Amino acid sequence: MKKPYYVTTDEAKRILLASSAQIFSAFVITGQFNGSNEKELVTKSVQIAIELTQEVSDSVKTVSR
Repeated sequence: MKKPYYVTTDEAKRILLASSAQIFSAFVITGQFNGSNEKELVTKSVQIAIELTQEVSDSVKTVSR
């Protein structure tokens, strides 16, 4: 029997994971996922989530000044 695998991560990473999953889900729903491009779309989903997070962070800094 395989040993269970546990992942622990901080809140920021959990938020990015959730965002990335939603973005990846959108690729699936819109028919862009074909099984052979999973790694590419996962990478793209994470990159988009990071870019969105950075944009929000920059916007908040601009507004709060």
